[in-house]
This record gives sequence, C-alpha cells and structure tokens, in this order.
Amino acid sequence: MKKNKFTESFQLIQTSWKVLRANRKFFIFPVRSVLVSILITLIFLFPIVYFDLKSWLFSGRMDSIIVNVSALIVYSFIITTVSLYFSTALVCATLVYLRGGTPSLHTAFRIANDRLSYLFQYIIILSTVGIFFSWLEDHGELGKAASTTLNITWNLATFFVLPILVVENINPSDAIRLSANLLKETWVSQLIGDTSINLITAALIIGIIAAAS
Repeated sequence: MKKNKFTESFQLIQTSWKVLRANRKFFIFPVRSVLVSILITLIFLFPIVYFDLKSWLFSGRMDSIIVNVSALIVYSFIITTVSLYFSTALVCATLVYLRGGTPSLHTAFRIANDRLSYLFQYIIILSTVGIFFSWLEDHGELGKAASTTLNITWNLATFFVLPILVVENINPSDAIRLSANLLKETWVSQLIGDTSINLITAALIIGIIAAAS
C-alpha cells in the first residue's frame, strides 16, 4: 500500500513536466502564479512608495519594527499560498492525467479548491518552521549550521507532501509523516543514517544556543 502511494506520488512529480509539454494550456498555472505574486508585491510596495514611508520603516523605532515584521509575515503567507495553490492545481491536473482522465483547468482548480483547507494548514506549518530557521540563523555560526542542517532535512522529509495532499486528501501533519516514512523506506540506509546523525548534531547545537540565550 505504501509503495503504491510512493509510486503515485513520485509519478506525479515526474509527470508534471510531461503534462505541461502535452497540454500547453497548463502553463497558465506557473504563469498565473508569477503574475499574481508580482501583483501582490506591487500592492505591498505601493503605500511605501506613494506615502514615502521608506525612512520611517527603517528608522528602527518600535512601531516601525512591528509594522515591518507584521507586513513581512502577511506578505510571506500570501506569496506562499499563491505559489502552493497553483502548484497544487498543476499536481491535480497531473493526477487526472495519470489516472487516465482528460485534465482540464476547471477540474484542476476544483480539486485544488477541495484541498484548500489542508493547504492553508500546511502553509501555517511552513511559515512557523521558516520563522524558527530564521531565529536559528540569527544566533551566530552554530545557529547557521543548525539551520542549514535542519533545513535540508526538512526539505527532504516534506518532498512528497504536496502530491500526498492531492492523492490522499489528508491533513498536512499526516502528509508530512507519510512523506518522511516514504522517503525513509525508499532511500538507501546510508542516507537515512547520515540524516539521523545530522539531526542529533543539530539538536545538540540548538540546545547549546538555547542555554546561552
């Protein structure tokens, strides 16, 4: 059963480019993602330019810091949502293709919309993890080393999350766990051993940083 899930998830990743080449209309997914991201960026930049807020935003005052951090969190959340939503739609089209159907934009977006609540939950997890990694990076060389190690491990563990969310329609916590298990069962034991050692090393470094803070 797990092997079947892995096979379908891996095929989704491999076949996405094939679907794009065979169905040029699906280029609308990455194109729309880029265009919407640019539009959102311009919306965030407009008040800064129009009201000449640059000097105030970088003044170091507490109110400007709060606005900066809040705007950055909101901006990152929205941009990540846009990127993952259109990526999910492409994966949905690929899933229909793999199962012998004829994918359409309407079908892809409909399936993506059905997964939207789980997608939002996953984005919240990604944002929280990203903030944690940023916190680590601000704690010297040890923090940067730990952040890099954990970032690589996290990216490997979540490699199949998006196709799993689409195929299984399960919550992101279960998808992350399943993704990590699939990776663990299909990759060579040496890689898993190295990853475990890296995790232990990173945990020790985090402990040292926390104790010194």
